[in-house]
Formats: sequence, structure tokens, C-alpha cells
Amino acid sequence: MTTMQKTIQSQLFALEKKYAVKILYACESGSRAWGFPSPDSDYDVRFIYKHESDWYLSLEEEKDTIDVPVNEVLDINGWDIRKFLRLAAKSNAVIFEWMQSPIIYSENLDFKESFQAIAPICFSPIAAMHHYLSMARKKQAECLADSQVKLKRYFYAIRATLSALWIAEHKTIPPMELKHLMVIIQDEKLIAKIEWLIKLKSTCDESHLHQHELALELFIENSLTYCEKISQSLPPSQRSKEQVNTFFRTILRK
Repeated sequence: MTTMQKTIQSQLFALEKKYAVKILYACESGSRAWGFPSPDSDYDVRFIYKHESDWYLSLEEEKDTIDVPVNEVLDINGWDIRKFLRLAAKSNAVIFEWMQSPIIYSENLDFKESFQAIAPICFSPIAAMHHYLSMARKKQAECLADSQVKLKRYFYAIRATLSALWIAEHKTIPPMELKHLMVIIQDEKLIAKIEWLIKLKSTCDESHLHQHELALELFIENSLTYCEKISQSLPPSQRSKEQVNTFFRTILRK
């Protein structure tokens, strides 16, 4: 375990005590988990927690997040289990990413495995497609705005584009990590170029500027155009409110 992992776990433990909550799951959610960190990338820690059951029986709803002041190294933020499940029921794409993170700081295996069982029925291909298309188009525009491109922006655009392609082809939850998303690319030269850019980013700071990669930009544009054409034909989620409510009640009782 690294010194930073110990620091993060110590802070999570302190938050449990301070707010009288139980952390069910804590993970890395940014570029370190996506698979393309820079040496100066911060740590984006996200966690899910629950209160004692009586907390949820108030006439007024209390604050459902725990926010920690951000610094240059750490960005820590937590969501209450009810907020988390409400967003999952709406097929919030970020939820499904967190639960696949390869970097885990704390986890209740029963919670994680139980959620993974209902995740496929909560997932809405059409909602997730719109999320990734919007993100990809925004990052694409940022990449094309200047004579040089921040590598970070390129990777945000690439990952969102590949996530949209994954949904178009498979209609399932896309992998979180870029290396797993890249299996959908058929062009070996493009794969090699992305892998080279990952290595480059691992040696440069977050502000590093790069020349335009025309083949990569063409792939992004063609992929997004394709995804936009078929997006409206994608199905919604298959979840029922009772399934999510049952999961919620089960977690609170444990």
C-alpha cells in the first residue's frame, strides 16, 4: 500500500467518525482509474456511505453529500446511499463507472456484489449514450479550438467516444478503463498511436500541449456521427422502482 493510499484511507476513516456514517465503497474516479494519469494528476476519491436507519425517517431531507475542501493533490467527495441509488435508477453513467474502478480504497463486498446484480437493469443505453455523446462533443470542440491540444482533453474525448461506441455496439455498460474500451477499435495503427500517447502523458504534466493528431480526430468525428445516427433507436433501462427500493432497504438493515 502506498503512502497516498494510506493517507486517503485515514481521511475516509476520519470522515466516518466525524459524520457518524458507514462508508460502503470508496474508489478512484479520475484519470488514474481511467488509465491515463500524468505524474501530477490529483487523486479523485469518490465514496458512498449510509447513515443509521432513523436518519432517513426525518420529515425534512438532510444534506446527502459529504464534501471535503479540494487541494492540489486530493479531491474527496461522498454521496449518501439514497442519492447514489436515485441516480443509479436514472442511469447516471458516472455511477456505473465508479463501481468498476480498478483502484479501491474501501469496499463492502456484499454492497458491491448486490449492486452489480441490479446494475444491468438500471442501465439505460439511450441515456448513457446521450451522456457520452455530450461529453465527447464538448471535449472534441476544446481539442479543435487551438493550434495545439492538451493531452488531457484528447483523452477525455477519446474515452467518451469509445464509451459511446461501446453502447452502440453492445448496448451494455461500457468498461471504465480506456484499455478495455480500446478493444472496440479495429485500426491497429490507431491503437498504437493511443498507446503511445498514454506513455507520453505518463511523463508530462497536465498542462502539456501536443500537436494535432489528424487520424485520431477523424476517428472521433466519424465515431460520434455514427453514434448520433443510431442513438434514438437504443432501449431505455429495464429497472423497476421496487427492485431499487428493495436493494435500498436491504442495505440499510445490514
